[in-house]
Amino acid sequence: MDELKYRIAGSRTLNDKEIGEYDFYSLTDLCYIDMFSPVKNYLVPHYHTSKTSFTDARKYEAAKQLFPNLVQLDSGLLVNMDQVESIEKTRFGLMAHFRGGLQREIAKNKIHMEIVRDKMR
Repeated sequence: MDELKYRIAGSRTLNDKEIGEYDFYSLTDLCYIDMFSPVKNYLVPHYHTSKTSFTDARKYEAAKQLFPNLVQLDSGLLVNMDQVESIEKTRFGLMAHFRGGLQREIAKNKIHMEIVRDKMR
């Protein structure tokens, strides 16, 4: 099964509870998948390998830990600066322009960051 060669961004579980350890978990030793309910009426896959058990990482804090090279440019925004072509100062604030044409507003107070200034047009 080729799909078991992948890794999943996950949250480790112990005794059917998430313990706050986030990592990229391998599926090569997958034994089974059952359902996990982190909150009432919400079911997500629960992966069990021969080494550990984990569920999908669904929290922003997990993303911050899993992707430490991303830069937080707003209270709920992590940015891969390698994909930012330029940052423009507009009358409303700052606008990041990404490769491929995506655009996203970023917090004005990030203008002091060197990595932001380096991308200013």
